[in-house]
This record gives sequence, structure tokens and C-alpha cells, in this order.
Amino acid sequence: MGQKPAILIVDDEPDTLELLNFILSEEGYDVWIMTNGEAALDLLENHIPDLVLLDVRLPKVDGIEICRRIKSSSNSRISSILVIMISAKDSHDDLKEALNAGANDYLTKPFGHDELIDMMKKHLGQY
Repeated sequence: MGQKPAILIVDDEPDTLELLNFILSEEGYDVWIMTNGEAALDLLENHIPDLVLLDVRLPKVDGIEICRRIKSSSNSRISSILVIMISAKDSHDDLKEALNAGANDYLTKPFGHDELIDMMKKHLGQY
């Protein structure tokens, strides 16, 4: 497949970060981790991941706002980044808000390993 896809995980829960880092590393992805929205936005000024796994509830800048900023960026390399929102919130309104912000997909916690990987591969064109 050539270069490993880079995945940016933005979540403030250490257990979630540890689990996602393990799963994605085992699958062969290059994993980057940020624990808050401001740090993630700073990173995106210089490093472009292939996909962002973005928690909705984050300190400083929430996931919905980060998604909006990514998708509305004047830099086409940033605005074309794939974004999968992850959240414990599972109402139709939560899903609608994420998709309206530009998210490519939405995954409700807790989710299965296979469900996550399948969704990522679908969006990364790995199937």
C-alpha cells in the first residue's frame, strides 16, 4: 500500500486514546495524538493527516468547532481531510450537527474495533 495513512486522534480521555492508539497501530496506521482542540488545530498548520478521529466533547475548542474549521479552511489540503466524529452522544440531533459541520461520518461510543476499522477503510478507500 506504500506509505501508511496518518490518523490524528483528538480525544481527552486517556483510556480512549490508549485503546485507539493500540488498535490503529496494530492495523498499520501512523497514529498522531492530541488531547485538546487547540493543539489539534495548531498541528494542522504544519502536518496533514489522512483522517481525523475527533471527539465531540473536548476542552478549549469542541470537536464540532474543530470540524467546522477544518472543513472551511481556505487551504484545500486541510479542508479535504476526512473527519470521523466520535461521541457518547447518540441522538439524531447530535449526528445532524456533526454532519452539518462537515464530518464525513459519526461513530457512537462505545464502538467495536471492527466497526471503527471498517468505517476508516471505507473512507480511506482501502476496500
